[in-house]
Amino acid sequence: MDNEIKNLLMEIDNINWVQYETAYSETGEKIAGYLKDLFCGDKSTKMKAIHMLWCSLCHQHAYVSLAALPSYNFLLYALLNLDDDFKVELLDIFTGFAVCTIYQNSKWIYQLRETLKNDLKIFKSFIFHSNEDISYFSKRICEYLEN
Repeated sequence: MDNEIKNLLMEIDNINWVQYETAYSETGEKIAGYLKDLFCGDKSTKMKAIHMLWCSLCHQHAYVSLAALPSYNFLLYALLNLDDDFKVELLDIFTGFAVCTIYQNSKWIYQLRETLKNDLKIFKSFIFHSNEDISYFSKRICEYLEN
């Protein structure tokens, strides 16, 4: 494991996840484990972790949880560094963030939306990706953030 991943894992451990709620009204302690699993060597474990993050952070694109905010940078790092199969699933999570933050009704949701907007260039860079799903989700994110 390289130093960059070790540092990411330490950053994940340094967050007090108990203070962050998930879509299941649980504290975010499980989120730390899911995020760490993104950087393991097993494809099946990564895919399961992404699914659980999708369920916990932006459940069915209908509800974004407070745990999305401290998870954001780790998800973005994964998006930029993992294989295309994982990019599709991660972009689905970011799409949920973009959809669920349209109506900013709290300070942290506004902060999450502004963070997404600050990374708009990254999402735009995937619009012309050869993978149709990556392109599709990237376009949707940009549409939701530019409106």
